[in-house]
Amino acid sequence: MKLENIKKICVKCSAKCCYLDGPVVTKAEKRRILKAGFEDVFAPAGKYYYVKHKGGKCSFLRNNLCSVQSAKPLMCKIWPVYPVFKGKERRFMIFDCPLTPHLSKADIRKLEMQSKRLPKEVVIDAIANLSPAATKRLNRFNWEKRFKEALK
Repeated sequence: MKLENIKKICVKCSAKCCYLDGPVVTKAEKRRILKAGFEDVFAPAGKYYYVKHKGGKCSFLRNNLCSVQSAKPLMCKIWPVYPVFKGKERRFMIFDCPLTPHLSKADIRKLEMQSKRLPKEVVIDAIANLSPAATKRLNRFNWEKRFKEALK
């Protein structure tokens, strides 16, 4: 799907996925974002970094669009696909997002392939450290239902 079409859907949706406390990023992603000239809004979290947020809103969200599009973190690029783990097996859930019905099977497969580059620790850390407010906002995307389906 073309980026311009994705942007239109995100603006119309008010970029609700960007109100989930900000993504977890790797050291390489942090360097890439800073090298591209964006502000340092990162908080260390062990081996990884959180993008700081205000009231759950990602610091890089501007007018319902990602301001770091050119250096966007992988966790954001793969949305609405999200990896989950059953033991060592990596599976995928697809969030109920306004973008989802517009994605072809090939688009989803491509996002699943890209998500394989996301370290398991980042995936687990991102979910484990959501604030209660972000967890509640995540319910907009039917995450509990999709999570259970992915683990069947």
